[in-house]
Amino acid sequence: MRTTDAPSCASTMPASLAGTSYTVHVRLRQLAAKEAFNLFLPVADRLVAFVLDGFPRKGHCTGLNMVDGKTTDKLSDSLRGKLVKDSEQHDLEVAVRLDSSMATVAATIDGQPLYQWTGQTEALSPSANWGTPPRSLALGTEAADWVVSEVKVKRL
Repeated sequence: MRTTDAPSCASTMPASLAGTSYTVHVRLRQLAAKEAFNLFLPVADRLVAFVLDGFPRKGHCTGLNMVDGKTTDKLSDSLRGKLVKDSEQHDLEVAVRLDSSMATVAATIDGQPLYQWTGQTEALSPSANWGTPPRSLALGTEAADWVVSEVKVKRL
């Protein structure tokens, strides 16, 4: 699958994951370093975006987007700097673990720890401009610069 070049476009995957713990494995590569890769994650009854190499005009940031109403570039636990620096395939895995009203979202890239967030699910909210249906897993970018060759979802 190749993402489209339409602004704020997401491809929704046929999975209903709300209220469950799960992992998502995405094999991807970046053709050109233009925009971020976004993975929209159902977390309990919320939807949140995991952003890889987002906000390029602000030096790139990786992490969750819209935690307590703040974008990735304004969150102190976001990773700073470009992470995917080549056009090789990479394996991104994001695990969502639920424990009552708490959630942990942990990401690895190529098997190496990348990012982790733990907090109240109420703190998470989607970016309004993407139009991703609630409870849906989706992939998106704002430029046609990512190729996804595999997506696997596993309930925990």
